[in-house]
Amino acid sequence: MKKICIVGNPNSGKSTLFNLLTKSQNQVGNWFGVTVEAYSKLAIFDNKQFEFFDLPGAYGLREGTTLDEKESTNFLLNSKYDVILNLIDITSLEKSLNLTLQLLELGKPVVLVLNKLDLVQNRQALSLRSKLTSLLKCQVLVISAKKKHNLDKVKQFFSTLDFVQLQNNLKFLEFYPSDLVEIFRQLKKEISFYEFLKKVRSSGEQDELIYMMANQKLASICGQEIDLSLIELRYAAVKKILSTLNTQIIRKPNKSDFIDNFLLNKFIGLPFFLLIMYSMFYFSIKVGGILQAYFEDVAEKIFVYIPLVFLGKLGIENQLFITLIYGIGNGVKTVVEFVPLIACLYFFISSLEESGYLARAAFVMNRFLKKLGLEGKSLIPLIIGFGCNVPAIMSSRIIKNKTNRLAVILAIPFISCSARLTVFLILGSIFFKKHANDIIFLLYLIGIFFSVLSILVVHKVNSNQKIIANNFLIEVPDYQLPKISSVLYKTWHKAKEFILGAGKVIIMVCFVVQIMNSVSLHGFIKDKNQDSILVIIGKSITPILKPIGITEENWPASVGIVTGLLAKEVIIGTLNSLYMTNNDNIMPRQGIIDFASDNDGLKDQAINQIQNLFHTNLSVFCYMVFILLYFPCISVFASIQKELSLLWAVISGLWSTIIAYTCAVLLYQLGTYAAYGKISILPIIITTSLSILIFLTLVISVNREIKDVV
Repeated sequence: MKKICIVGNPNSGKSTLFNLLTKSQNQVGNWFGVTVEAYSKLAIFDNKQFEFFDLPGAYGLREGTTLDEKESTNFLLNSKYDVILNLIDITSLEKSLNLTLQLLELGKPVVLVLNKLDLVQNRQALSLRSKLTSLLKCQVLVISAKKKHNLDKVKQFFSTLDFVQLQNNLKFLEFYPSDLVEIFRQLKKEISFYEFLKKVRSSGEQDELIYMMANQKLASICGQEIDLSLIELRYAAVKKILSTLNTQIIRKPNKSDFIDNFLLNKFIGLPFFLLIMYSMFYFSIKVGGILQAYFEDVAEKIFVYIPLVFLGKLGIENQLFITLIYGIGNGVKTVVEFVPLIACLYFFISSLEESGYLARAAFVMNRFLKKLGLEGKSLIPLIIGFGCNVPAIMSSRIIKNKTNRLAVILAIPFISCSARLTVFLILGSIFFKKHANDIIFLLYLIGIFFSVLSILVVHKVNSNQKIIANNFLIEVPDYQLPKISSVLYKTWHKAKEFILGAGKVIIMVCFVVQIMNSVSLHGFIKDKNQDSILVIIGKSITPILKPIGITEENWPASVGIVTGLLAKEVIIGTLNSLYMTNNDNIMPRQGIIDFASDNDGLKDQAINQIQNLFHTNLSVFCYMVFILLYFPCISVFASIQKELSLLWAVISGLWSTIIAYTCAVLLYQLGTYAAYGKISILPIIITTSLSILIFLTLVISVNREIKDVV
């Protein structure tokens, strides 16, 4: 079995080709960092087995740069494979060939694939292939990875590829200074030209004389500091290759430039971006909300009421069985009713990806983000955070500056994800009705505000250290109509990921909540005056939330916050289970069948109960603000720990929770004072003190981190 690495610049079409070859559906995007880890999959062509590796995009082999570029470099230097498949963007030869030369320096077999044939004239592409084959002695294939009919051409190419012939190709050395190459050829031991240059770069008094000679020769040729000399060396080699090729690639006329002149205008760009973001929320809320009602009704009948009716007909009215059905059934129902909202959100984001606009959104926001000390591509993780904070934190690997990356990771948990959207939609539709959209959009703006605040804290805590944003470079593809098949697949993939991932947690938590709410310290509850274990726990923590308007009898809201630590999706499942069961009708004496047929009445009772327990709209709004800002779910906490450290994960959790509590308390107390002239000073003093404490902790930690970086 042959192992083949697919390597190329960001947006060169690596993942598209990988999907074409392996019939996969890895995420494909128009920006640096979509692929952040090496993916592998097997494929069989003409009874020959191949294993393909899709590596993160890289402009060069550099170990001290962004994490995804470092991932590619480490893989190529330390892993075992047979061939490097170097994908070259035919419309951006100079940038692509810089990476090509470094791959050839490794001494590994390299096959060149000229991609994006659909953007240039065939005659130019074929001429370029012929010249590159002659100049570099590499096998060269010309394709358009987006076109499925190219699959047969690629299969035939690999089936007939002579892997032995690819070995020991040093033709590329002709484009490097002859004196330096002559020193390399004098080496008696087997070493690649890449390793040779690496030793030349780090040579000192204890190194072999030949490397010191090469170091001096390189300095005499380029006359610069050694690192800059190596860059200049490869840049000059690329210039020689381009000069020898003497092939001018002209892109086919397209409308993208005309559209960009309008959408990227400094007066129109930002308002249009905000309009797109509002449209995303509106689409998710409106369309997802309509579909949610149907999904909820169907799931409720299938997973709750039909099993209850079935038990009734069998004459089984055991309390344990009823509790099990409610626990598991309500958990499944909660998962199902989330699906439309998540699907609509990812459908919109996937459409933006496919169209090519999302890369431009980063360009539009670059000017604003630069004022925060960030570059435009920092927007990509923040936008992904609207879907889910976990992949957003992973995609922060595209940010080279360690301090900038820290700022973005601390900001991401404040971005309202799709899980929180479901909570806001349901509570908003109950309490704010016609104004639900405006309330939810306001919550998103509050989250964005605290994201910006976190970024400012990281960059302003040490006035002696000036953090300068990196120069912003991003690949901007042509506009295209989103492929409905690709968009639908991505949407389905994310929905399935939610069902199989978070769905398991939701069902488990709903089941545990139902059991805990049905069992007292002495066994199953038989007397309605008995308090369940869950009631005891809920009432014990409710006083902490009293300053934000959560009263003692509204203890289910407190339990929802606790279970929300596992996953924010669980909050509605918890509230649904507790508010539906926390009334005298949950164990009706008239029988299961009669109770099951009265579900609409029960639902109305539950809604009335929720409205009664949250005494004012202000209290429910403060509750929603707390859910928006407090401790991220466990999976986000684990992601921060993985990308930074356990200490930073703890600081992030404390930072967001204290901000959530402080903000909710101040909103509720000031709102109550404005309405009734009443205010509680003690909670304000406590929350302010806690906020100052965690702020100082964050300042000290960030200051230490900046010193380590600088």
